[in-house]
Amino acid sequence: MSRHPKTLSVLALALLASCANHPEIDAPPVQPLVQELPPPPLSQIAVPISIQLDPLRDRILHSVPNPLSQGSTQKTLEMNLQAPKATGALAGLMSALPTQVKAPVAMEIRHKVVLSGMELTSQGNRLVATATVDFSIGSTAKIPVAAMGLASCGESGPMARLQFTVPGQLLWTGDGKITWLREATTMQWLRPCQLTAFKIDLESVANLPFVKQKVEEAIAAQLEKLPETIAVRPIAEKAWNQLVLPREVNKGMWLCMRPESLSVSRLVGSGKVLTTTVTVAARPQMLLSTTAPVLDKPALPRIRNVAQAPASNFSVDFTAELGLPYADSLLTHQLSAKPYKAGSREVVVRSGRIYASGGKAVLGLGLTKPFEGFVYVLGVPVFDTAAQMLRFDSLDYSLSTSSFLAKSANWVLHGTFKETLGSLAKVDFATQLSDIRQKLSKLDIAAGDGVFLRGGMTRVVPSAVAISAGALRVHVRAEGQMRVDVGK
Repeated sequence: MSRHPKTLSVLALALLASCANHPEIDAPPVQPLVQELPPPPLSQIAVPISIQLDPLRDRILHSVPNPLSQGSTQKTLEMNLQAPKATGALAGLMSALPTQVKAPVAMEIRHKVVLSGMELTSQGNRLVATATVDFSIGSTAKIPVAAMGLASCGESGPMARLQFTVPGQLLWTGDGKITWLREATTMQWLRPCQLTAFKIDLESVANLPFVKQKVEEAIAAQLEKLPETIAVRPIAEKAWNQLVLPREVNKGMWLCMRPESLSVSRLVGSGKVLTTTVTVAARPQMLLSTTAPVLDKPALPRIRNVAQAPASNFSVDFTAELGLPYADSLLTHQLSAKPYKAGSREVVVRSGRIYASGGKAVLGLGLTKPFEGFVYVLGVPVFDTAAQMLRFDSLDYSLSTSSFLAKSANWVLHGTFKETLGSLAKVDFATQLSDIRQKLSKLDIAAGDGVFLRGGMTRVVPSAVAISAGALRVHVRAEGQMRVDVGK
């Protein structure tokens, strides 16, 4: 009987020792930490458009009927008629008459007008069409006694040649459409000739409707079709239809452009080329998904006109992610490497765990010294951009941990363990971000239907941290430039 109380005492001491080695500290409840992300800035994605003028010129030349005009017209001119030479008795009679008689003469004027060449050149928003026109004219004077053939120009020799210059301005109207404002036509002789008989000036003939008017009408009719040829909206529509679709840039990484609006800058001409830029305003995002994300597909909006294309800045928001088991293993590896000093005593960590609770990160530390069990430290997750690491600021023990340590290991509360922990408890994202930066440094994505996304990210800046039930997430903004090439 006397040994029974002793046995009970031994068991009680053993139980107390067991409780001391395995303290029951309440863990903070798991509550995912979701930080409100700043709205992504508006990105400007350039769609450069280059219009070669020579193909337009060839199209005009092909569509213009040649000859432009061919036929004859009647004209009555007052002409000085010289009496014919006579001999014998008739000569005496004729000598009594005036040597010249001014009389109206009915004339038939034949013509043929050929558009032999054209050049289109541009400077700024001005477009100039220079047309080379060859033509021939022949005429016959009709008098009561006979038809009298007059000298011709270009019917049996080289055709006369004129150059018509038709200037104008190309301007945007509404919704990405172009109008051409034609200005006054000028004319210059390149190879003149003259109907010398009866002093008929060919320039007055050339200004007849069948020459100048025909040329002006033909050139103007084709140039007024330029807005149809310089079709910007179909190019913009093709690019837009591809931009609304998600694109996989790497396995499980989807680039979602999320376009919002379109604008077109003024036309700028230089020699044989017209250029403009359609700019897509978008809020791109990179999504992590094993399957293609389902996105809204907004219809092509109205195209706005702007004086010049905005700066082609581009940023894309995405998430770098580490699974919590992997993050725990990294933390355990770092913290269990050696004992830590807390004043003159030691703290030994055997494992580390990360999760979120109450708007903060929780570091659960499995200790073997000064006791065996878990303590919980709360902190604010902050991404160190220079070191590319997630650290934890403003560390403090949970209430349950503080209460227990105050009773059993007060020296840990007042030692240097928290400061040491703050310098060591970090999660390295450098590998993940470096890998992402490398994959985004040069993008050349065939988007289908002759559309290509090209550019690259030059800077990666973390913007927020989140902790879900299964992963650490660093929200990142990559900055650089992006353009859309259509048909190149």
